[in-house]
Amino acid sequence: MDEIKAAINVQIPVPVAHGVARIRMSFATQHILAARRLALAVHKLEKENRANPSDDVLQDVLAHVPAVIMLSIASLEAYLNEIVDGGPTSFPAQSAELVQEALMFIERAKMREKIDFLPVLNGRSKPDFGSKPAQDVGHLIELRNALVHFHPEWWGEDNPHTKLGKRLVTIFKPNPFYDEGVPLFPMRCLGYGCAKWAVETVRDFTIGYADANGWPCGLKDQLSTLTLPADAT
Repeated sequence: MDEIKAAINVQIPVPVAHGVARIRMSFATQHILAARRLALAVHKLEKENRANPSDDVLQDVLAHVPAVIMLSIASLEAYLNEIVDGGPTSFPAQSAELVQEALMFIERAKMREKIDFLPVLNGRSKPDFGSKPAQDVGHLIELRNALVHFHPEWWGEDNPHTKLGKRLVTIFKPNPFYDEGVPLFPMRCLGYGCAKWAVETVRDFTIGYADANGWPCGLKDQLSTLTLPADAT
């Protein structure tokens, strides 16, 4: 009996697995959350300083809004890369060989071209860039490019800056700190109205783009967080 009890009380070591977990980082959501945070900072600056903005306030707004634009576009680009990096799993209706060859072909494509191509590879339709939110994505890409590849132009002439500014202020409210004596682009375009529009455009487009193609989208989990207040004015 004692031998039986001894056998029952034997401690059997539990096997422990040792290794390194593979984690795939995605930054699309982080980029858009960061853009929203900066947009809220601009909203606060405009709301609290409308009557008499100091030079520091003006500089803060002009520093924050371009950052919102860059981060918003970075979020969209990061999401597109998630789809591309998913390889054949992102395009189950196509052969793995076809998908791999096609993705190599568009690796260095411009963002607009990639946005158009990925749904086609997925057997779906291209986004309609003639209507919102895709139309606004086109405007946002143009705005980002104009800031990143900035060329000095004469104010008051019929040049690309003037045309871009006139187009943008029909989409969102201009910076309230500047009057008509200041060029539309870039100064009057860079305000909370622009920041809010940039974040919401990428949010709405990315989620709709994912839904139309049956792709997962981390922004959906942050939808309640990715809201912004109305214009500060």
